[in-house]
Amino acid sequence: MQAAKESITLLRNDDNILPLSPTSTLRVALVGPLANSSSVMEGAKPDYDAKHIVGVLEGLTALASSSTIEYSSGLLSVKDNNTLTKEYEQAVAIASQADVAIVVVGIDASVEKEALDRTDVLLPGAQQQLILDIATNRAAAGHTKQGGMVVVLINGGPISCDWLRTSTLLPIAVVEAFEGGQEAGSALGATLYGFNNPSGVLPYSLYYENATVESVVPFTQFDMRPEGSYPGRTYRFSVAPTLWEFGHGLSYTTFQLTWSNKDDDDGQKRAVHDVHDVQRVHRPGIQHMVQVTNTGAVAGAKVVHAFVTRRSNERHVALKAPSPPIKSLYGMEKVYLNPGETKTVVFSTKSMSGSKPFGTTLRNGSVVLVPGRVTITVGVGEERIEQEFTMVGEEMFLL
Repeated sequence: MQAAKESITLLRNDDNILPLSPTSTLRVALVGPLANSSSVMEGAKPDYDAKHIVGVLEGLTALASSSTIEYSSGLLSVKDNNTLTKEYEQAVAIASQADVAIVVVGIDASVEKEALDRTDVLLPGAQQQLILDIATNRAAAGHTKQGGMVVVLINGGPISCDWLRTSTLLPIAVVEAFEGGQEAGSALGATLYGFNNPSGVLPYSLYYENATVESVVPFTQFDMRPEGSYPGRTYRFSVAPTLWEFGHGLSYTTFQLTWSNKDDDDGQKRAVHDVHDVQRVHRPGIQHMVQVTNTGAVAGAKVVHAFVTRRSNERHVALKAPSPPIKSLYGMEKVYLNPGETKTVVFSTKSMSGSKPFGTTLRNGSVVLVPGRVTITVGVGEERIEQEFTMVGEEMFLL
């Protein structure tokens, strides 16, 4: 249960649609092909069969003591393309008229599992059309804050859906629930109703649909670095525009990151430049201390990431080194904070995989610490802060 709660990731939350009030008398529509599916929560492993798995409908019903939940699948499966059925019409009608519409979509073992690969990362079947039809009807009916729409994604692999990120048709909340196991529905219900403050973050970047198609990113091409029209792969190298970047995740509260060694009030995001010897970067390591403050009204947890960006210089060229990553993760910590509470997180250049993220990987696989400028970025999105330092001294081979 705890693992499922902490993995749930809030991608979007217009006008603070979420959390819903468990004591309000609301008419809640729960629709979508995965809204009452429990088997999807155990993933696509054929050798795993739990005795009982809590689905979304069961999880929400257990907590919605004052609300009325109306359920309709709309589509018979995630691959169902038929929008001319009574089931589809019923789901759209229920969701269009309810006080709150929750649409549960995604992928399951019929789309992706061992020995079955997807050919794209889009929502299969008519699931996106179901979302659009409900959103259009609700917008036409004049639904605002409480009457926006909540879209829940259930999936074991990434899903790209531009509309969920860019639409301004009506207020939207987007929740990435992944495949949460036996108590997935209970964890999701607790999150939607505010008993659990979401603290998950994306373990990958999500890209716009046109940057994921086979013609742009062939599924058989795994070169990390971009070349020509090929954008590259992963948050470290891809130059494709992102829907939501690696590490993105919202909360029902707000957080602020500041450098703990800064004494000025107006320069919290201004770079601070220091000089450190290569040997010290490797051992004992350079520490960067960050204060994390819960600036909101409810308790919550914040995953704080630390990235390093190395810049090419003449020495990199002389070593014939490949282009460095855009950024590389070298530290990460989850901090639990009450409202107004501040804690200090310490990141060291000698952490996780040692000082390798600060090194340059040569074409033969060797890793060398090369003197030059380095940028430290802590946090993701608008909260991020940066510092710079310069490594000086002699090159140091790590491998």
